[in-house]
Amino acid sequence: MTTKKGPAGGEFEPVQTQYFPLAGGLDQTSPTLSLAPGMVRDALNFECATTGGYTRIMGYERYDGHPSPSAQTYWTLNGTITANVGDTITGVTSGATAVVAMIDTTTVPGTTYIVVTMLTGSFAAGGENVTKSGTVVGSITGAEQRAGAPNASTDVQYQVAAANIYRNQIGVVPGSGQVLGVWVYNDTVYAFRNNVAGTAANMYKATVNGWALVTTPTLQPGGHYEFVNANFGGSAQTMMMFGCDSVNKAFQFDGTTFTQITTGMTVDAPNHIEYHKNYLFLAFGASLQYSPLGNPTGTWTVVLGAGEIALGETITSIRSYIGNNSYIGTESTNALLIHTKSTTQVLYGASSSDFSLSKHSATSGAVANSVQIADQPYYMSDLGIVNLQVTQAYGNFLQSALSQTINPFITQERTRISASCVVRAKSQYRLFFNDDYALYVTFLNGKVLGMMICNLGIAMRCVASVKLSDNSEVIYAGSDSGYVYQLEKGPNFDGQPILAYLNMVFAAFKSPRIRKRWRKAVLEMRGTGYFEYQVAADLAWASTDIAPDRPVLKTSQLSGVNWDSFVWDQFYWDGVNNAPTETVLDGTGENIGLRVLSQSAYFQSFTVASAIFHFSMRRQLR
Repeated sequence: MTTKKGPAGGEFEPVQTQYFPLAGGLDQTSPTLSLAPGMVRDALNFECATTGGYTRIMGYERYDGHPSPSAQTYWTLNGTITANVGDTITGVTSGATAVVAMIDTTTVPGTTYIVVTMLTGSFAAGGENVTKSGTVVGSITGAEQRAGAPNASTDVQYQVAAANIYRNQIGVVPGSGQVLGVWVYNDTVYAFRNNVAGTAANMYKATVNGWALVTTPTLQPGGHYEFVNANFGGSAQTMMMFGCDSVNKAFQFDGTTFTQITTGMTVDAPNHIEYHKNYLFLAFGASLQYSPLGNPTGTWTVVLGAGEIALGETITSIRSYIGNNSYIGTESTNALLIHTKSTTQVLYGASSSDFSLSKHSATSGAVANSVQIADQPYYMSDLGIVNLQVTQAYGNFLQSALSQTINPFITQERTRISASCVVRAKSQYRLFFNDDYALYVTFLNGKVLGMMICNLGIAMRCVASVKLSDNSEVIYAGSDSGYVYQLEKGPNFDGQPILAYLNMVFAAFKSPRIRKRWRKAVLEMRGTGYFEYQVAADLAWASTDIAPDRPVLKTSQLSGVNWDSFVWDQFYWDGVNNAPTETVLDGTGENIGLRVLSQSAYFQSFTVASAIFHFSMRRQLR
């Protein structure tokens, strides 16, 4: 605690400081005064980080096998040319070629930066004329400079300009309607979409030249595809891709040959698929069926080891689960988790000779497309988001609702689930909805750290989160427009800005009826590149009746959204991984609610980790 000196040598009230980590996520239901000051009352496009704080989410970009737009670089040339973005220019002397990404004449007065990408060769060091389609369109004064922006803020703009050139190479999955399914097999991305006429579905694979048609039998259009990679042969060469879609027979694919699986059902079009105990399991409405042991393309008869289990209600999910309450467990504890809309059942046993179905819950099931196995199973039930916890002996399950604090959002979105996935690198379970929203749930050591709402600008209709052969993780999603997107890529939403904000809960620091004079807010920021954000503070429940004790004397943007002392401050951060940034506050109220805002297509994700407030105690509220 310190004491500030007044202008005549007298003492002002002592200045106190309060530190708190930003943690806990979104809470839409609990009384404000009961919440930790690091929680948020409203937020968009931030996620809870396992290392602490709130991280603005990463972007996504379209994908078809061409080079990643966000992974490319740019060069700058100085000179004067007449060309448009996307034009290819060629050096008359050097023969070097490049594609124009941007022409910048405003950043540095009197200097023109010609931003190019897709460079082949090197332009002449002494300068040369350049041509477009064989016609001289200007000259440059020297060789190109790699990443040669004049400052950090311009650098990120040039990077995005280069990414836009590569983005324009990437096409939709050919056909019409939404992407029906996307998957990764042998490190190659595959996608399904109806043909242009909508009379059949086609399978494509991503290549360096874009989507390439895969030969399959004629497939009925529509459906919602599910996939699993499974190895029934025991060698690296016998790993196969399996899938189903609710309108066609299930299939096996080895990278070349697409083989449909005949089960003998009158309507042979399974809804769900899973690999478990060397059996292929398929769900047909309320019927759960499994293949002969180790032979999914064989004859599905009881004589050869196949079988059927009746559930009595339409199955919404089947998932193989290693049930020792972690990702890694012993094979002997592996069980098959089976959900219907209103029940949860578990299939125990090592083979068809001892399979045993046990009902875990007769009143709570799972919504289709919501079940994922993370540290344990997570899914949407009628009660909200739940998970399963097991004892060491795998004898009992405990079910608990996790999403009570965001019930308004859950009530709004429960029936709109389109897909789900896990993000292993971030310890996250994600739900995607058909109205562009998503929910990011972060957990650590079996506990949920927080839930945060996102709006991705498009509806992700199908999502695949898969580990590649090098153990890296990739996430792909199919959309209504026909594009497949790679998630966790780049600084924007496929070229569009990301709007992200945090509205912290009102903090009173254990004195909710004492007025405080707020002097300074210090935010701990983490990031690896240049980014910009704005910070603001609301006082006394954002009351319109409160005016500051003295004017705010600083070069910052003022806003009257909530009250006339609403203080905005703009920060620019470059090249530091972890550092505090300070905002001077000037106002009095019993509590304070901090806001952080970012809206840009240029900035990589950053983390707001903690906050410190400087304030002085005043009188009690009357």
